[in-house]
Amino acid sequence: MDITFTTTPRLEALREEVRSWLDDELPPELEGFQWDFEEDPDRWAFYRQFWKKQGTQRWLEPTWPREYGGAEMSARQARVLHEEFDRRRAGGFAGIGMQVGPAILRLGTEEQKAAFLPGMAAGEIMWAEGYTEPDSGSDLASLRTRAVPDGDEWVIDGQKTFCTAGHHCNWMIIAARTDPDAAKRHKGISYFLSPTDAPGIELRPLDNLADGRQNLVLIDELRVPNDRMLGDLNKGWPQVWFGLGGNPIPSFDDDDAGPEHAYEPGPTGYAWVLDQLAAYCKATTRRGRPLADDPVVRMELADLAIGVEVEKLLQYEGACGYGFHLHQAIMKEFQPEFAQRCMDILGPLGQIQSGEWAPLAGEIDRIYRRSFGNHAGGTSQVKRMVVATRALGLPR
Repeated sequence: MDITFTTTPRLEALREEVRSWLDDELPPELEGFQWDFEEDPDRWAFYRQFWKKQGTQRWLEPTWPREYGGAEMSARQARVLHEEFDRRRAGGFAGIGMQVGPAILRLGTEEQKAAFLPGMAAGEIMWAEGYTEPDSGSDLASLRTRAVPDGDEWVIDGQKTFCTAGHHCNWMIIAARTDPDAAKRHKGISYFLSPTDAPGIELRPLDNLADGRQNLVLIDELRVPNDRMLGDLNKGWPQVWFGLGGNPIPSFDDDDAGPEHAYEPGPTGYAWVLDQLAAYCKATTRRGRPLADDPVVRMELADLAIGVEVEKLLQYEGACGYGFHLHQAIMKEFQPEFAQRCMDILGPLGQIQSGEWAPLAGEIDRIYRRSFGNHAGGTSQVKRMVVATRALGLPR
C-alpha cells in the first residue's frame, strides 16, 4: 500500500532508522492510540513518555530549525518519517501544536519562539484549541469572545467548546474579538496564548460517543499579558487562521527538495485497517467460498483501496498552498464512507471488541464511531469554499 515517487539512499537510510527505533520503542499492543478519542490513563502515560523520546530524536517537529528542537529535515524527509509512524499506527502528538507551531515560527516574537518552540519540540508543551464557540463553529468569524485592553494586559471573556483533550494540554491558543466595530467580522480578531491552568479558565467535560473527551471552556476575566498576543492586533484571521502571514517555512535540504512549507499530517491508519480487512476476507468463508471471492465485496475493497491511495496523494498535495484544505474537504467525506463500507462487509461482528469472534479487535466499530467527529477546522463544505474562493478566485 506504499506510494514512492522517487527515493534516494539517504531517504531509505532514514526510513530504516525510523523503523528500527519504532521496533524498540513502540510495543504492538500500544499501537493505534488516538488522543482525541481515548482516555485510558495508562495509554496516555505511555504516550507522554513516547512523545518525549520522539522529541529527543528531534522527530516531533522534524522540519524546524535545530535551535528550536527540530532536525531541519526537508519536506520529503519528514514525509518518510510520517509514513513510517503511520505504518506502525504510532499515536500522533496530542493537541493542535501542528497548527500553533508554524504560526509561532512565522509570526512570533523572538521571546515567544524561545518560550514555546523548544518545549513543543521536546514533547513538553501541548496546545489546546480555543477557537470554536457554542454558536460559532465553521463560521468562526462570528465568534463573540471579547478581549479588552487593560494597561499591559488583555482581559478576555467568553466561551469555547469542543476543546478536544484540552484537559491534557498545558497551553491554549484563544481567538478573541479585539475590534467589535470592525466593518467586516473577520478583521477584528486577534489570537492569544495562555496556560490552561490560569485563573479565569474553566474546562467542563463533554464526553463523546467515540470514548473521547472534549471540553466546554468558560473564560471569565482571563488576563493575558500584551506579549502573549500572537501576530498583529486585529489580523489574526489572515495571519493565524489561514496562515497567510509571514514567510513559508523553508526546506533545509536541496538534495531532497520538496514543497517549501512542510506539511506534517498525523497518522490515519486507513492502510493498516484495509490490509487487515482484506486478509480477513481472504481467510473467511461465507456460503461455501472465501468472502474475498464475492464480487460485491471485491468491488467494495477496490473502492476503499482507491480512496486510501487518494488520501495518500492528497497528503502530498497538502504541502502546496491550499492543498491542505482540499485534502481536508475530501477526507472529511471519505472517513464516514470508509467506516460505513467496512462495517457493511463485517456486519455485526465489527462491533465486537475482543475474543475469537472479533475481527480487527473492534477497530472497525471504533473507526465508525470516530468518523463523524471530523469537523475540526470546518466542515467539508467550508473547506471547498476556501479552495474555490481563495485558491481558484471564484465568487462566493
